[in-house]
Amino acid sequence: MAGNPMNRLMMIVSAVALGFAPVAAQASVSVSGVGFVHFRYQLETDSSLIPASAQNNFDVDRSYVTLDAVDDAVSARITADIDGRSSSSALQFRLKYAYARWRPAGGSIAISAGMIPTPLVGYVERLWDYRAQGRVAMDRSGYLTSSDIGASVDAAWSGDRIQLAAGVFNGEGYQNEPGDHRKDAAARASVRLMSSDTVSSTSGLRLTGFGHYGKPTGGGIRARWLAMLSWQSRRLTVAVEHARTTDSTAVDASTTNGSVTSVWGTLRPRDSRLEAIARVDLVDRDVDFTPSVPDPDTDLNTSMIVGLSYRVSPMLRVMADADLLSLEQGSPGNEFDSTRRSISLRAEFRF
Repeated sequence: MAGNPMNRLMMIVSAVALGFAPVAAQASVSVSGVGFVHFRYQLETDSSLIPASAQNNFDVDRSYVTLDAVDDAVSARITADIDGRSSSSALQFRLKYAYARWRPAGGSIAISAGMIPTPLVGYVERLWDYRAQGRVAMDRSGYLTSSDIGASVDAAWSGDRIQLAAGVFNGEGYQNEPGDHRKDAAARASVRLMSSDTVSSTSGLRLTGFGHYGKPTGGGIRARWLAMLSWQSRRLTVAVEHARTTDSTAVDASTTNGSVTSVWGTLRPRDSRLEAIARVDLVDRDVDFTPSVPDPDTDLNTSMIVGLSYRVSPMLRVMADADLLSLEQGSPGNEFDSTRRSISLRAEFRF
């Protein structure tokens, strides 16, 4: 029983709760969770199945349980994450966030340390609001991660009109070991150019710039530069983002330049619980090379997502979507074909 992920999760949450117990009189402690489940049907036949057929399954995408504690100028967060499958086909249990945040004198600047949110991915996810469908473009393509170990500073002025987030990180992401002595630095700045009929950290017409520079374990370069223009109101959210990337795996290795462009939007009719979503991602991992044969690592990858969601209650949202991936040079074979085009029924639940 001790090896069961859910048992380990409850043990950790209980232990953390006990750890907060001495300060419970001063701090406000809360537990929350979110989960994504789906039924996915692959539109292409998988010839590796016997007999050959279209793969389809019920599954769990992610499950998070978060413990938050807040006390005047200090807050803390621990989030357990169950996601993905190991070689034994079991869902994997791991830590997603574990950090303390200090906001001196309740001011506009906050300092965080630990396993913390990175500056860009969480911000774009709040704007996109459909993590249940899948990760945002820079995370999905593997160029950025939503959490890493390090220290950061976040600031907001004039009612979130101007935002700044910057930090120093190990650079290997929350899913990997810390790596060697090399570190990455990343920063995001966002300015609201025009207000809309809603108020949030992502609302209105905003211009966002982001930079990430570091060295992977063993040396080399890991650089990402991104610009985004977005609009968010009660009924409509639209955004276009473009990023350039530079990577190398060793000090004397050649560099590879890539690009990621993502255009997306959500539309909610007036006084409706329905919402339509659409998104197109263009990912070219090597802009300086055009393959003569299909190759996902060097060819232009185009991903198209369309869907419709319905808000059942504040705790539950259901959706149906199609996720279609293609390569400029065509298909390299069954392994790519069997997973590149799918339709899904999904549910997102919160507590």
